[in-house]
Amino acid sequence: MNVHSAFTPLRRCCLLPVLLLAVWVGWFGAAHGQIYQWRDAQGALHFSDAPPSDVSPHVLEENQIQPPQQSATSSPKLSGGDIQFSPASSGGMFWRIDDNAGRSPSYLLGTIHSDDERVLRLPEPVVTAFETSDTFVMEMEMEAGVMIQVGSAMLFTDQRDLRSLLGEPLYRRTVQIMARYGIPEMALLKMKPWAVMAILSMPMPKTGKVLDMVLHQKARQTGKTVHGLESAAEQLAVFDQMSMADQISLLKETLNQVDRLPELFEEMLRRYLEDNLAGIAGFARQFHQGDDSQALQRFMVRLNDQRNLRMVERMKPYLDQGGVFVAVGALHLAGDTGIVALLRQRGYCVSPIPLVRRP
Repeated sequence: MNVHSAFTPLRRCCLLPVLLLAVWVGWFGAAHGQIYQWRDAQGALHFSDAPPSDVSPHVLEENQIQPPQQSATSSPKLSGGDIQFSPASSGGMFWRIDDNAGRSPSYLLGTIHSDDERVLRLPEPVVTAFETSDTFVMEMEMEAGVMIQVGSAMLFTDQRDLRSLLGEPLYRRTVQIMARYGIPEMALLKMKPWAVMAILSMPMPKTGKVLDMVLHQKARQTGKTVHGLESAAEQLAVFDQMSMADQISLLKETLNQVDRLPELFEEMLRRYLEDNLAGIAGFARQFHQGDDSQALQRFMVRLNDQRNLRMVERMKPYLDQGGVFVAVGALHLAGDTGIVALLRQRGYCVSPIPLVRRP
């Protein structure tokens, strides 16, 4: 399996990796010297950078993390399977949506979860459409408490830990790689494999101000009505409901190819800035050819196809009001199972608006 295929879509199809970086890089940065661990009344395990007020926590120091007693487990072998891709829709990252009722047009922007300043410098047609729209709709609204929910879901609350699941050699390599993101071993030990995988699927952040979050902030500041198409629980379920065997399989492949990921990120960014949706979808399809991992196949169906259907159905009531600006990950737009095709199947006129970016 080629890891490029697994994480090309992941980077732009879910806000969760962005939130994971915000939670962990911000929380466990170099300024924090202590991590507190405790169990609540129900026995669930918790971690934080500040002591709780109602219980006596245990302070974890780096040298207190001991190897687990059980032996490392290995994931069962997964049988082969081909991943099917639909052709990319003609057009780019920006679309106008009209219906037959003569309502104000709505707009659909494909985003890339990057804090690169070239991405944040929006072309004039996008700025105009955003400013004239009454409602802003994104994959998942940044509601209060989302960070806590995401942070809690990333951790094992039972006796399992990453070292026992990966085995000592692979775990040691994971520790070294995650240290680049400012995540110490005391935090990594209790992280689930999918959480590590998701963090590694994002370029190392510079400012943390990715396009989706910037648009959300501007929408709030300008008084727009803001809605999310999915809940945090639904996005978390895409990852957290994977079997442990699938999580470990995908994480292993990610770690095997991690040194090549920056090259992939740059290529995907280039195609995005060129307004080349077909190029992005083709790039993803190219790296899927020859893959035989059913773990990847199952993951991609959950990550893209199933979520596309859900998002389109939830998008419809807003579109039927008109004057809506929708922003979702760019790869959600492409193909016969993509949002553009699904909207057309439901009777909307969806027309591409070419974008030319300033140098």
